[in-house]
Amino acid sequence: MHGLVPTLISSQLAHASAFGLTWQMSSTPYDLDFVPGAGTRETTNYANLARDPATRRQNLAVLFSLINQALNLQLEGNSMSRRFVIELNVLSLSARFEGAPASSSASAVFPLTEVMQASVYDTLTGDLDKGPTGLNFSSYLRDYDFKINAPKIAAGQASKEEREQFGLLHGVLSQMQFGPRGFCADALTVAISISQKKHYMATDYVLGVLGREYLEMGGDSPTTQYYRLMALTPRFFRPPGFPAPLAFYAHMHDPLIQKSPSYLAALIAVMGTFQRIYRPEIYMARSGMTEIPGESSQMALANTDFERLPIDYDKVERDDLAQAQALRVHTEFLVPHAQQLQNILRHYIGQS
Repeated sequence: MHGLVPTLISSQLAHASAFGLTWQMSSTPYDLDFVPGAGTRETTNYANLARDPATRRQNLAVLFSLINQALNLQLEGNSMSRRFVIELNVLSLSARFEGAPASSSASAVFPLTEVMQASVYDTLTGDLDKGPTGLNFSSYLRDYDFKINAPKIAAGQASKEEREQFGLLHGVLSQMQFGPRGFCADALTVAISISQKKHYMATDYVLGVLGREYLEMGGDSPTTQYYRLMALTPRFFRPPGFPAPLAFYAHMHDPLIQKSPSYLAALIAVMGTFQRIYRPEIYMARSGMTEIPGESSQMALANTDFERLPIDYDKVERDDLAQAQALRVHTEFLVPHAQQLQNILRHYIGQS
């Protein structure tokens, strides 16, 4: 990495129209009737559960039951309570370059990013509290970086520029989409699995529903480096009842620890449930990481001592689908609009 870590993109760059780039955003309820759209990445966790029409409704019913149980356990101390109900919407952001050269492979509007936005409905008071935006963060461009660029760099086949700028375009475009100067003013909050290649040290700091904080040992993981380019900073907390911490990435000027209990409960209930489905080897493990401050431990996907949730999740096609998704963004977005994207990067680098 060349040392350019975007903090906040310049106000001039935030006006994407200066580069002929416009954004479009739509919102789709994620409920029992959800059907993945044509622009949705098929490997996205929430889309995976809804891919097969034969199992879609049952999968989603189980998912919402698990999320609401976790939500009420955190806010009410009772998983059987029905006071709090999660509400989810999928926000889809598409990019369009005006006046781009005509190309049979170019998409006039490319579905660049999708995220979930959560709200918590209190059936007792009628209040609807806005929760995090960024759940199940989904990006075609990230597929390209990790499926095409990263292996090329690892094999020593990448140019100096490709090595130095890994993840930078994604970071800049993400900041143009989300946050205080983005098209969508909501700052991103992302929660994913920890790295199985890293050790994490328990600290003596415990914060409410977030639980015990851990520190990632041995420097940033590639994922952490990648999210820093989106102006997202990491913290690692192990919520009560979890065998391992989750990796939380929040906007650098929108600290996670300042969020309300309902915001944090929604974040953990939704993403903790998805990780228990997607990474049961870690998040449904029968034995967990140490909680002794100062001691470190790690988790592995090779673990065989874990439980499974009663839900149908297909991992088999993920690698092939991700490769296809990476090629799609290359063919339909990166190549046809290479000049405009380079202009954005050059402007950003010149401002940094």
